[in-house]
Amino acid sequence: MFARPCTAPVCLVSALVFVACGEDASNELSPSPTTDNNPNQDADAGPPNNDGAPPFGELPVFIQPTRLCVDPLPGQPEGQSPNGEVCTWQAIAGATEEGRSFEDYASCDVVRTQRPYFPMPSHDAYPDGDPRMEDPAYVAELAWAEGQIRATGCACCHSDNAPLGPVRWTIDAPGNWLGTFSDRDVAALSGLIDTSMFGRFAPADNNGFHRVDSVPSTDPDRIRAFFANELAHRGLGPEDFADAPPTGVPLLEQAAYEAGECEDGEGITPQGTLLWSGGPARYLYVMTPQAQNPTIPPNFDLPEGTLWRIDVPSNGVPVLPGDVTYGQLPAGLIQKHPASPSEPPVALISGQTYKLYVTRDVFQPITRCLFRAP
Repeated sequence: MFARPCTAPVCLVSALVFVACGEDASNELSPSPTTDNNPNQDADAGPPNNDGAPPFGELPVFIQPTRLCVDPLPGQPEGQSPNGEVCTWQAIAGATEEGRSFEDYASCDVVRTQRPYFPMPSHDAYPDGDPRMEDPAYVAELAWAEGQIRATGCACCHSDNAPLGPVRWTIDAPGNWLGTFSDRDVAALSGLIDTSMFGRFAPADNNGFHRVDSVPSTDPDRIRAFFANELAHRGLGPEDFADAPPTGVPLLEQAAYEAGECEDGEGITPQGTLLWSGGPARYLYVMTPQAQNPTIPPNFDLPEGTLWRIDVPSNGVPVLPGDVTYGQLPAGLIQKHPASPSEPPVALISGQTYKLYVTRDVFQPITRCLFRAP
């Protein structure tokens, strides 16, 4: 069963392109086979498009989040780790310490494999300038919000340091950078549109930054209020987005996809060999049939009910059907679950049903089906 409801390249790109910061490019780009045009898209935005998106075959290999600990830059205070280092998750949802720049303490090149990255034009809500920039209190709050974003992985694609240009909005825009946000962008970050599918780190493991339903922040209530005030300034409120679809629609659809029975020899042989359709793979799961489908890290890629998961490293060669035997870790691969590479997965019980979930890369499923253990 080569079942994948989201098959077009734009669906992968659109689903991942804004997972850092709460917006949903699936509602901004060309419609995929599984999503409709966004009814809340700005009326003056023109037709949606994905100009500049990389071809499907040229998408970078997803590099899994890693926690990097380094000495603080010269002249900066000691880090909060026990030995004075600054520790940062190199991930879209990651954040360095408050008051520091994410780009100084983590690799945005790593982060940009997780989206994938391509530039998109910005909105222009204040072409004639914003008089609020004359209000010191407002400017101070704007600076606080900018600092919060600059400390997170959002800055990798939403600043002018992005190698090909920013994606839609940028904190480096002259004047009030909030003018580069569309109305839907602002609504999403004010908490009016569900962004939970994009995932988050625990604040204690993310330098105190918590992504509730806005950008990661050390003060989630304050950052939501900041964007809510911007929305109100534009004459909009909750009633204008009451019917807005959640962000990450393709992610939600993949998570909810109901697998059917394996076909054409897919599943597991009496010798324990795993077989699938779709060609080379980087992630293999054997799961209970009720387990939710995995999507993206950090907290949706290892669902409860996973019995065995193995990964091909980002610099490794994908495996082919027939290359893997259940419970035997091939050389060069990583056993993600069970956590200890020496711990075997639970034995499959003959006659019981299990789910085989195989992906070409993160969020690129190629086989999802139910098999009966021989």
